[in-house]
Amino acid sequence: MSTALDDLERAVAVRSRHAALEADPLRYWRFAVSRIREAVRLFTAPEPIDELALRGPNKSGKTESKAAFVIRCCQKLPALDGVRLPQWRGRVEAAQLCLDYKQQLLSVKPAYLRLLGRWPHRVRYVGEALQSIHIKPAGCDTDNEAEWSVIHFLTQKNPDVGVGVRADIVDFDEPAVMSVLRELRKAGHAGRRSIILHGFTPTIRRQWHEVREDYGDTPRRSIRRIDLER
Repeated sequence: MSTALDDLERAVAVRSRHAALEADPLRYWRFAVSRIREAVRLFTAPEPIDELALRGPNKSGKTESKAAFVIRCCQKLPALDGVRLPQWRGRVEAAQLCLDYKQQLLSVKPAYLRLLGRWPHRVRYVGEALQSIHIKPAGCDTDNEAEWSVIHFLTQKNPDVGVGVRADIVDFDEPAVMSVLRELRKAGHAGRRSIILHGFTPTIRRQWHEVREDYGDTPRRSIRRIDLER
């Protein structure tokens, strides 16, 4: 028969698990789509790629999976759901591109804040939209933001948004404006690796046809396109 002490111990255990989940949601997070999980492995394969395009329908996990990848790299932890991640010296700088602020508010912003949980971070806003998130790397013993990783949130409504940007990771959520994509392919810091993630759903032809033609059916060795519908 269950006693009051047994019930209390179970309640404490449940609360402890909830606290651990809140502190680091990505510790327990799993890729919802195995094809995306295997695609992310290509960044640390023996012949690693530098750019990954995920083409698939809405609700296929592209936005959340890419946000999880960016956050975990900024936390400077070695793996995500058992997948080995790229590593950089010092803090990591990332740029998150959205088509517009509405898209950020509806999908990108909720994904980032949910996956960060209570991991140490500081958020800056422009109105309701994210401007930047500073993330404390694992093992970092300072609260000085200058030593924390940072994600900048940018909108492609500004055609010059990519000019002068420097980043270790660039993530496009939904189709890139080709001029912005070309600019950000040059965004790496000198002597450091720079990688690009790109997830899009081909719904409005004028937004995606240039992107599809750029990646082509036979991608370059350093670039891989994965069709999630196959």
